[in-house]
Amino acid sequence: MDVLYCPSNKGICSNVIAIALSGGVDSLSLTYLTRKWSIRLGVDIAALIVNHNLRLETHEETCKIIPLVRSWGVSVDLVHIDYGFFLKSKSFQDDFRLERYNMIAKVCNNRGIRNLLVGHHLEDQAETCLMRYMKGSGILGLKGMSPSVPFSGIRLVRPLIFVPKVRLRSILPQSTCWVEDTSNYSRKYIRNNIRNFMKSNLNVNSTNISKSSVKFEKIDKFLEKHAEVTFKKFVYVSLYGYALMSISIFKKTESVILESVISNIIKTCSGSCYYPRYKAILGLIGKLKKPKFSGINCSGCLVSPYKGKILFTREWDMAEKTLLDSTLKKIVWDGRFSITGIPGFPKGSVLESLGNDGIKELNRMKIGVDYLTCPSCVKRGLPCVRFKNTLISVPHIKSLFYGKIVFNFKVSYDFFSK
Repeated sequence: MDVLYCPSNKGICSNVIAIALSGGVDSLSLTYLTRKWSIRLGVDIAALIVNHNLRLETHEETCKIIPLVRSWGVSVDLVHIDYGFFLKSKSFQDDFRLERYNMIAKVCNNRGIRNLLVGHHLEDQAETCLMRYMKGSGILGLKGMSPSVPFSGIRLVRPLIFVPKVRLRSILPQSTCWVEDTSNYSRKYIRNNIRNFMKSNLNVNSTNISKSSVKFEKIDKFLEKHAEVTFKKFVYVSLYGYALMSISIFKKTESVILESVISNIIKTCSGSCYYPRYKAILGLIGKLKKPKFSGINCSGCLVSPYKGKILFTREWDMAEKTLLDSTLKKIVWDGRFSITGIPGFPKGSVLESLGNDGIKELNRMKIGVDYLTCPSCVKRGLPCVRFKNTLISVPHIKSLFYGKIVFNFKVSYDFFSK
């Protein structure tokens, strides 16, 4: 069991630990190891399989994997996902992977599961680092995938991140059959081409690449300490989910620290679990320094001048729409707000951004929003609940909501220390 990387037993162990199970050798090995580990700690394991039916073989493969995993004493649940929209995306793999994790996170939040384990291993880390290097990533990207990271209200943990794939194969019982995803061999995806390049070149060493990622991780932590001081000095983040940055930051901050600060602002205000692309950050900083800067959209955020400062807020028309049902106990909406008190809404209600129409409806209802101390563009991005296209609740307005809403922070900085 020494194979499992565990950042903190206290942080991972809870009544139930979830595993993202694809049926491949990586996730099966993780499930097998975690089950043995969990027996000693007295916790339960829930394997979550995403039912997407992208391939004709999916149903048959799922029918083989479920009995196998259950024979190990692990419960299995299917998570259904509609992939139609993502087929039109230029970055299909990335978008679909994110949506898959989002759907699993919703299940975890609803069941009170705090930790989700995924089967990324040493070669996955090396592929990620090379892919980001080819795209011109900064230090945030070159450090690769973190062993443990907050994600949409839960914690995503990669226990096998330092383990070679060949070792995973040796862990499973000899009779174990796993799923081979044929899309992993398609040359139209960058990651697959990088994987083939690494396999065909003996001089490319995954272990060495992984060691480099650890070095970049240390550099990033060093820079983060300086960025935290800068963040507290020049940035204010509101519980309404927006940020205000002082313009004087440009004169008093080194470029690499500035990049880190702005990356964290956008990650927080957009609700994304990922940092924006390095190229996007450089482009944004270049525009922010121009004297006639009037505003721009960047990675899901609206960035604009506001009372002598720079305002960062969510692009309200890009916020997610979530269908509610009475079984939900807690939901993380748009990656930004944790909301409880959902069961009181009728079945078929939709959680979405307030938008221009919502502001007009509140005015017609003679419910003022002036006491909400945030810019008007921020108010449009706040969540609301609609039933049959009628506004029935705005969680930030107490008279229309009796649950609890909390803004989710994406970085460890203490926003309210000032």
